[in-house]
Amino acid sequence: MRPADHRESIHDLSSGERQKILKKLDEVSQMAPLLRDAINRRERLTNELRDVEDKILSTSDDPHVLELINHNQSITEQIGRLKEEQSTLKGEIQRLEADLAIRRRQIEKRQEQRKTINEAMKAVKLARLAQNVLDDFIRKLAPEKLSVLKNHFENMYGRLRKPEDPVRSVDIDPNTWQIILKDDQGRRLERRVFSAGMREMYALALLWALARASGRELPIVIDTPVARLDTTNRRALFEKYLPYAGHQVIVLSTDTEVDVKWAERLSSHVAKQYRLDYDSEIDSNVIRTGYFF
Repeated sequence: MRPADHRESIHDLSSGERQKILKKLDEVSQMAPLLRDAINRRERLTNELRDVEDKILSTSDDPHVLELINHNQSITEQIGRLKEEQSTLKGEIQRLEADLAIRRRQIEKRQEQRKTINEAMKAVKLARLAQNVLDDFIRKLAPEKLSVLKNHFENMYGRLRKPEDPVRSVDIDPNTWQIILKDDQGRRLERRVFSAGMREMYALALLWALARASGRELPIVIDTPVARLDTTNRRALFEKYLPYAGHQVIVLSTDTEVDVKWAERLSSHVAKQYRLDYDSEIDSNVIRTGYFF
């Protein structure tokens, strides 16, 4: 027999482990009331839920309730449609905002273009004003210039023409600036009936008059000046025109046009003389100093 106070170890547990187990049992015993309250609350809520479901089932045939349910469903569907419409409108707003941005840029570009056009129009307006002023100045100056041109032309043509030349006076149309030649009776002469020499004298006299009326020192170039002139016209050209034609006169002639005699007579008015000789070796003209003689 073992002593009565001796307890046999059933489980191989240490003292610390037994203390933990006892502590857990104590905690469980303390939570038991809470667990019972939770179970009771669950049963009560379950009963309440069952009562609500029973009430809903008992009122499902009520027309007013059905109306509310249908109305609620209708509102839900409307809300869905409105949400879709809202989404569509948001997309449309974004598109319109993008289009608005494009329009704003176009407006800004048009404003810049308009600014440029306005500046160009101002320049055109100033140009037109300047042109009007110039036209007005020309109109006011034209009578004086016409008178000067007429006097210079009559002066030189009178010096160059032959005695039998029918031209005695000249008029200039103020609108077209056309030169009208007249005989000693004031009748208009047609230049198409002039001889080659008369036309040459006419052209030289007009060139002289234009140069003098311009008021500027302009160089004059005359090519083959006496090719179509007779002896009388040649003498008039060499003696009365070439020495006074301008501050710089360039005459392009052949050795038969300005021969030895006239070359000597013009020598006091000549600053430089050059000759163009053909060189067969280089197949080109060569410029040399001096005249043919």
